[in-house]
Amino acid sequence: MEYTKEQLAIGVKYCKNKYVNGRQLYDILKYYDMPAFWYKQGKIECLDELKLFEDNDEYTNLDFRCDIEILIKTGSCYGLSVYIFELIAFIQNKY
Repeated sequence: MEYTKEQLAIGVKYCKNKYVNGRQLYDILKYYDMPAFWYKQGKIECLDELKLFEDNDEYTNLDFRCDIEILIKTGSCYGLSVYIFELIAFIQNKY
C-alpha cells in the first residue's frame, strides 16, 4: 500500500493548520525522530504507542489519528499506520 502525493498533501494541509501546545503540527512531524525500524516495515508498528507530542486538554495523539483517518478514510489500522508513516517521511523529505 502506497499513498499518492495528493493524498499525502491532504495530511500536510491538515498539519499546517493545526497547532499543539503552541507549535504547528507540521513542524512537530518535520522534526519527529522516527524510529529506525519503521523504515524497514514501511508502517508504524503500533498506533497505540505513537506519541508525536504531549497531549493537552484540547488535542491528543488519539485526536490526531482519528482526524487523519476521517480525512483519508483508510478504513483500517494497517492503512492508517502506513499513511502516518508515509506522511511523516514525506514531510521530512525522506522519499
